[in-house]
Parts: sequence; structure tokens; C-alpha cells
Amino acid sequence: MPRFFFHFRQLSDLTIDDCGCEFSSAEDAYLSAFRAAQEMWHELLIERQDPRCCSFEVADGEGNTLFVVPFTEVLDSCTRKSDRNPRRYAHLLHAALSNHQHAQRLRGEVSAELNIARSILAESIGLLAQLSKLE
Repeated sequence: MPRFFFHFRQLSDLTIDDCGCEFSSAEDAYLSAFRAAQEMWHELLIERQDPRCCSFEVADGEGNTLFVVPFTEVLDSCTRKSDRNPRRYAHLLHAALSNHQHAQRLRGEVSAELNIARSILAESIGLLAQLSKLE
């Protein structure tokens, strides 16, 4: 199962999650982050801290940020009756993750092509050097 890391941001302070949690999908990780934000909202208010300044930055095992769950989503879900179910964001999250994976794949392909181009360039420079010695 993939491991997700829930880094906690409060204004400019970032607390890194070194352990992470395993979830069967990114959607499950999102729902867990949303529930944790709901639970932390009350505690932050008791501590006289503004939860609207907080978020979870959820990353994969390679350290790539997959998505951000701002605590304001908790407030938004309370103010609009139709928004009370965080699953409504699941399709957006799924699309974003799909785009992220596609971008990662393309990045790998571009990197491979750049390596080939560098190799050809190095070979061309070597051949030109040999040619200039012959002249």
C-alpha cells in the first residue's frame, strides 16, 4: 500500500511528517486529512490559534507534494449544506493525481531524450575534434 506523509503547515511554519500513513488510495488519504483537519480545528481554537492559517501538504514516498488540504475546507463544508461531504472533492483529487502522474511520466521521457541528445552531442564534438586533427 502506498505511504502518504501529512506535513502540517501553519502560516510559514512547516512540521514534517517523518512516519506517514498507508492508504489504499490518494482519495482515502485526502479523506483522512480532511477528518484530521476537522478534529484539529477545535483544538486550535482552544489554543487561541487561527485554524484558517493551517493546511496539510500531503506528499508521496518520494517527497512530491500530491495535494494540499487547507483547513478552510472544513469551514466551507460547514457553511454550505451541499458541501458537507468531502467526497465531492474526490473526483478533483483523482484528476489532479492523474495529471501529476502523467507529468512525472513525461518528465522522465524528456529526461531520457535529453540524455540521448547529450550523448550524441558529445560524440559529435569528439568526431569534430578528430576531423580537425586530420586537417
